[in-house]
Amino acid sequence: MVRILFILLICLAAPHSARAGAWLREAGAGFLSVSGTGYHADPVWEYRSSLFAEWGLHRNMTLGLDADEYQLTSGHALLFARFPLYRGDGGGRAALEFGVGTHHWWDQWSPMYRGSVSYGKGFGGWLGAGWFAADLSLERRDGTDADLVKLDLTAGMSEGRRLNPMLQVETARPSGKEILWSVTPSVIVTLRDDLRLVLGAERRSAFPDSYGIKLSLWREF
Repeated sequence: MVRILFILLICLAAPHSARAGAWLREAGAGFLSVSGTGYHADPVWEYRSSLFAEWGLHRNMTLGLDADEYQLTSGHALLFARFPLYRGDGGGRAALEFGVGTHHWWDQWSPMYRGSVSYGKGFGGWLGAGWFAADLSLERRDGTDADLVKLDLTAGMSEGRRLNPMLQVETARPSGKEILWSVTPSVIVTLRDDLRLVLGAERRSAFPDSYGIKLSLWREF
């Protein structure tokens, strides 16, 4: 039972830094993110890798893939569909997302499911244009003894300059257990109109309880 819960926490506490939240992709447009994070878990280094992809099937439907791997021992791959829930005149919007996939511990694979509701809005200020997103999710993985509730908050700047800041706060709570969290301040570097490099420093509360260096590439197509 302890091992099952440990597996759950490792798999589900992983960040989804490229999530578009309430924003859908335009029909025919796509997005791809590849990320790697290294943690100094004394006396060794640990690592996590992730892949996130989206494609606009229709103006009211975005399809995607969310995959994550930790130390080649645990991870998941999830296919999802996102639908609009609300589009406000003031720029705010909300969306629903449903996903199904699989997760593993070593070579043992089991089904997993996720439902999410997201809200996002753009804003302006003395620093320029920016955006804010909140994602609330419920995940269930067969073979584990707890559901997981996640709340992720992300804010960033989208001004037309080479460097823009971004801050992510991610939380996860398994049923009847304490809240896990991570905080990741980052800098988004615009390499060209369709390509960005994201450099971040991550602080996690557990699995591992450590600091990490994160590197991501974002590509729109």
